[in-house]
Amino acid sequence: MKRTFEEALEHRRSYYSIGSSSPVSDEELIRVVRQAVKHVPSAFNSQSTRIVLLLGDEHKKLWDIVKDTLKARILAEAFVKTE
Repeated sequence: MKRTFEEALEHRRSYYSIGSSSPVSDEELIRVVRQAVKHVPSAFNSQSTRIVLLLGDEHKKLWDIVKDTLKARILAEAFVKTE
């Protein structure tokens, strides 16, 4: 079923329990991201959009860095909720 833009806005949701697995293959993600970057509008047609797509171990490394950084900057009680 196709939705109009307004219907998509009305049915959007925030997901708080996001896991590291995806029903979409890495190859499909790469294809979709490349297509989006190629066709996204840019000021004065400068094509300045850049994307960093981290998959697998690189994705995990990024979130380990984020967690270590947050742990060093916020109170332990607050970190439990953040983690």
